Amino acid sequence: MDKVDKYLTNETRGKRNIFIKNAPSDERNPAFLFNSTHTDLLLRIANKKLDPVLLAKQTLAGRGLDKRGKWVGFEEADKIWGI
Repeated sequence: MDKVDKYLTNETRGKRNIFIKNAPSDERNPAFLFNSTHTDLLLRIANKKLDPVLLAKQTLAGRGLDKRGKWVGFEEADKIWGI
């Protein structure tokens, strides 16, 4: 289980107000991943018209990072992520 995923349990998943003692900061907590995302984008994701995995890969490649988050440069990151 991912270090952050352990905070999303059956008890917390889907609840509106999630406060968990010792939880990671909001920007690292997946429960808050889409809080600032516009409804139109959320609907496109939910209706499988927008691929959030592809967007994450494009973002990581755009940062020049490999699959471990290490800087490798933009060209190498594009190859790694298949962009």
